[in-house]
Amino acid sequence: MAQNGYSDNFFDRKEQSRIISARPKTKTILSLSYDITKFNFNLNNTYFGSVTWQHATDPAKDQTFSGKVVTDIVLTYKITNDLKVSGVVNNLFNIYPDVIDSKGDVVTDLGGRFRYPWEVNQFGFNGTTFQLNVNYTF
Repeated sequence: MAQNGYSDNFFDRKEQSRIISARPKTKTILSLSYDITKFNFNLNNTYFGSVTWQHATDPAKDQTFSGKVVTDIVLTYKITNDLKVSGVVNNLFNIYPDVIDSKGDVVTDLGGRFRYPWEVNQFGFNGTTFQLNVNYTF
């Protein structure tokens, strides 16, 4: 403790990990796009590297979440030069982050309310989503 009664340590281990290890150090995107007549097909594979969450006081409760590949596809039909319709599938293979292992600490998963990491983020945990887009340029 400092002489003024306050701790010199502003960030505990958990807060430090939000800065140094809560975001992937690696993110790689491999994309393929193919045009044929009025159609465009786009495939994206995104690799999100591993992230580590650190418990505030107990290193035995730290957890590393493994890297994952998320695949997205987009099929676009060009109705006119100005009007396009696209169907999008995000997270085609329904990939989720690793599940939290609270190791008995209720704060880690907020009493069971969170199955997936909420303090470290690689990608979302909504699974596969679908979109239909209409784009008009004028």
